[in-house]
Amino acid sequence: MQKQKYSFDLPEYQNIHVDLELSFWTNKPTVWVDGRLIPPMPKDPRAFMLPLPDRTEIKMEIKGFTFDFQPRVTIGGKFISVARKLRWYETLLASLPVILVFNGGALGGLCAFIGVTSNFKTLRGESDKFLRLFLVLLITVGSFLGYMMIRRIIHWIFNI
Repeated sequence: MQKQKYSFDLPEYQNIHVDLELSFWTNKPTVWVDGRLIPPMPKDPRAFMLPLPDRTEIKMEIKGFTFDFQPRVTIGGKFISVARKLRWYETLLASLPVILVFNGGALGGLCAFIGVTSNFKTLRGESDKFLRLFLVLLITVGSFLGYMMIRRIIHWIFNI
């Protein structure tokens, strides 16, 4: 789970093939076009100039993430979907830690954010489907257990 990888073709841009790799923890992008490493732009490490076969270039930016943690990639100002759409049960399962927000306040919100973010990143990984679903279940249970442990520690320290 060190990196998330996305591969996509751009037929509207002279059929180039783009590979995008994001670091799991820092989301630092690395981009290849047709197997050639492309350096980021000097003043913006999340923007790249993609070379086209006709010797022109087009700007690609990675602006963040959608709700289900798909990178928001824009090429020439247009949003490009680079990952498969998650199935309804994957989205539901990955979103289960949100329950902590309703009962846990700010601490529950923090644990929910960490759990949901980790779940979506795990679902976007390349490992076996059942392994990904199992890891999402473990992360979800870990979110709830982590919340309960931290809450007990806070109660024990401050005698609340």
